Amino acid sequence: FLVSPLDMCVWNYQHSQGCHADFDCRQMVVHQSPNKRGSDTNECMKKTQTQSRSVGCSNCCNNGKQWGSCFSDVEAFAAQFGDRVGKFAIVLSTLDGLALPFLPHVESLRRFTKNALGQVDLLLIMNRTQASWLEDEHKEALAAKNVTLHVVDWATPKDMLEPPRSCGHPFFIKLHALGFEGYDSILYYDTHVEAHGDLSPLLRCAASSGRFLSTGGGTGE
Repeated sequence: FLVSPLDMCVWNYQHSQGCHADFDCRQMVVHQSPNKRGSDTNECMKKTQTQSRSVGCSNCCNNGKQWGSCFSDVEAFAAQFGDRVGKFAIVLSTLDGLALPFLPHVESLRRFTKNALGQVDLLLIMNRTQASWLEDEHKEALAAKNVTLHVVDWATPKDMLEPPRSCGHPFFIKLHALGFEGYDSILYYDTHVEAHGDLSPLLRCAASSGRFLSTGGGTGE
């Protein structure tokens, strides 16, 4: 894959740090955090209406050697997919996020992929142990929101040294998303993200370009 870093402030917003001081929250397509406003009165929150986009951050993308501009040709590559009817997936994962209401933002992800021109499956990855903790309310939510549960045997790869829980299991379980077959492209987000704008260009861009599109995680990586 050719890895292309995306503008984090637009495609995976995580606090105002790293975004331009005059960043307009209406340019944000996906909001991950925060859930409570801090000292920045201009912090973007969930439930913000999206408008046309511009560059949201500077030096927040890295090509593996140096900081630079982010990949900005999402719409152009999405157009190259043409009028083909595709098959796509939005993949989520959780280890202990079982608080009710369960998967509260799934509807926003589904709503903002309607323009993908094709089938869009919602898949939830869970470790076998944690999946056994699901109660009737969780199972009813999965059925009502048309989310398919995909149970896996490990959250940390076999024979790997056990990392601290906070920086191991929640991240490595995401690797299972790379194993899904039969899709033109797959979009992975954490369960607590809320979509604010059309995600279809990401799906169709990845399908036509063969690129691995990724944002930073907000920690300067």
